[in-house]
Amino acid sequence: MPRSSPIEWPGRARIAISMLVSWETWPEDLGTPSSHQRSNRGRLPEKAVFKKDMGVVMDREYGERVGIWRLLDLFDMEGIKGTFFLNGKTVEENPDAAVDAFDYLYEEGATSPKMFTVSVHPYLSGRPYRAKVLRDFIRHAKSHPQVWFARGIDIAKWWREKYC
Repeated sequence: MPRSSPIEWPGRARIAISMLVSWETWPEDLGTPSSHQRSNRGRLPEKAVFKKDMGVVMDREYGERVGIWRLLDLFDMEGIKGTFFLNGKTVEENPDAAVDAFDYLYEEGATSPKMFTVSVHPYLSGRPYRAKVLRDFIRHAKSHPQVWFARGIDIAKWWREKYC
């Protein structure tokens, strides 16, 4: 099999960043003892007023009602676009890990372009203190030359036009 041509992102970017937003809907049993979204929490007290873990319910509802709009505003403010998908794991719990991963891949991108996917959940990332962490990461990445923020469709179209 012949060796493929090296990847080249638009604008000779060293790294392509795709912002993925997990837009989730929740089951009817959200917050109940049988809910998968409660698996890392303790039992509800026997005399609990609510038979659901309202912290779990409020986290998810916050994302759908408030967090998503904060993220969309943040992306607009920073001039980047995102891709939406169902479910996924986030990196904002460990902001230094995201910056370190970006820096490592960016350095490697000097010799071979890289792809770095950032996945965000509105119910987590849409909270003010976490949106700030995400904004700081975006600004850190944007401070480097040759970085391409792209949606999934942008990457697919680029790849198809360039390599198919």
